Amino acid sequence: MTKIKLLDSDDEAEPGPSSLEINKNYADRYDNWRRLEELQKIKDKYGDDIDDTSSSEEEPEWNAADEMHFLRTLSALKSNEASIYDEKSNFWDDDENEKVKPRKKKKQEKEKPMYLKDYERKLVLEKGGQIDESDDEDERKHSNYFDQQEQIRNALRKAVGSQSSDEDDDSDGLLVPKQKTEEEKAQEDEDFYSWMKSRKGGEIGEDDDLKGLKEAWKDPNIDESEKFLRDYLVNKDFIPEAEDQ
Repeated sequence: MTKIKLLDSDDEAEPGPSSLEINKNYADRYDNWRRLEELQKIKDKYGDDIDDTSSSEEEPEWNAADEMHFLRTLSALKSNEASIYDEKSNFWDDDENEKVKPRKKKKQEKEKPMYLKDYERKLVLEKGGQIDESDDEDERKHSNYFDQQEQIRNALRKAVGSQSSDEDDDSDGLLVPKQKTEEEKAQEDEDFYSWMKSRKGGEIGEDDDLKGLKEAWKDPNIDESEKFLRDYLVNKDFIPEAEDQ
């Protein structure tokens, strides 16, 4: 009776083209077809010249008139003027705002969050749904950039920690704010006094709209929180810097 060999690797034929490879090719073609179908649906719905769907809203622009109105209001509060309790008082004149050019250096845009469906639509519109290896490479470079930045920060922490080993342990080797010299503080005060005088062209007068504010801010015993507000407004830190093109 002939014995049947159930397991004999020598007799088994080498597999031809992998069925997995065939299935992968089919899946790729199917995915490409689906992308083209989605692209056509979007074009039919929005047209061929569809722009990016994310919209930007222009923020209200802060100008010189807004700044003066704010300072007048703040001055009235500082001196506790009776006008702040009068419901007929108006510290903000919209008509005057229209005559003043905006102080903003560049229009700011609000960024809308991008969801998965938005990304897929963007991908379909820009590349027909195709993703090449260069995209993955860009993602890796993007990740490497943040890794490098983290390494730089760690190196800075170590460098600062080694230089400040004689300081309190509370610093924990982290970067600490630079202490201003007496010369720097004196220059800040001089800039402040020049700015305050320039608002009205001279010393404080009884009819000065900013009388209460100037008196409060020229107080040598001004507290830190009030000084911070003063410097923030005087240095115009509220004006955003123009973005690099």
